[in-house]
Amino acid sequence: MAYTRTNWVDRLVQFANRFLKSNETSTSVTLTADPGTVTQAGTPLSAANFNKMEQGIYDAHVTADGALQRSGGAMTGDLGLLGTGTNQFKNGNGDAASYATHNFKLKGWNGMGMSTYDDTVNGYYDFRLGKWDVKDGYYVNGIKNAQTRTTNGYLEWNNGGTWLPVGDIQVGRPRAASGSTNGIANTYATILNITGVKGRVEYITASITGTGGSTPTIRVTIDGVSETYSTYLEGSGVYIRYLDATSEKATAPIYFYSSFKVEFMNSDPNYLNGTVIYRLANGTA
Repeated sequence: MAYTRTNWVDRLVQFANRFLKSNETSTSVTLTADPGTVTQAGTPLSAANFNKMEQGIYDAHVTADGALQRSGGAMTGDLGLLGTGTNQFKNGNGDAASYATHNFKLKGWNGMGMSTYDDTVNGYYDFRLGKWDVKDGYYVNGIKNAQTRTTNGYLEWNNGGTWLPVGDIQVGRPRAASGSTNGIANTYATILNITGVKGRVEYITASITGTGGSTPTIRVTIDGVSETYSTYLEGSGVYIRYLDATSEKATAPIYFYSSFKVEFMNSDPNYLNGTVIYRLANGTA
């Protein structure tokens, strides 16, 4: 029950310290207050009034003992929030971070809004669906983590921070690069090295110019991941192929999203000549 404050008032009389004397003997006398006109009776200094104050002080201590301190202290029970339904900060059930075990939780009846200084709501959380909805998207380590975007008219999706096209990359005209090991054995020669672009590998071929057999190696690095293909060739004019040597499209085309590098190496000084056919994404110069 809420404490009701007592409005204490003074006693106002005509003669505050006047008394009548009676029954006087050699050892005693009776003094009776004679205040004259009483204009305000005042609040009695009674046991009832003092006990009321004592009860109020006691009740206040009980409330204070259960309240959170401004600094330090810990909540030992649920902390409720005003609003429709039951909304509470609640203690957890263990030291972990999972659906089953967590240190504390926020219980919401339906939804929680997120507002700015002027109460403009820029996002909300739906407790019943487990869904966040915010105006500007999500950020991970300072990077906006939108799920889709449009680049040059093509839809892309975010795969852990890497933007990939929805479906195959739309590519343009075929392009070619060629090179040779220049008679240097066991040393890679770079035939093609492009970065910051997307595209498709069509095919890669290499042939020996010289006499005798050799073991050429093709090393292909796509988006930072390398693989090599090597085989023995009997002599001049025999080809080693990476993917399918067709004029249009490889039977199992390989796409690259950020970089593409091709290197050749031969096991002896015979010349190893190679050609790379590839296509870049539409709109790439």
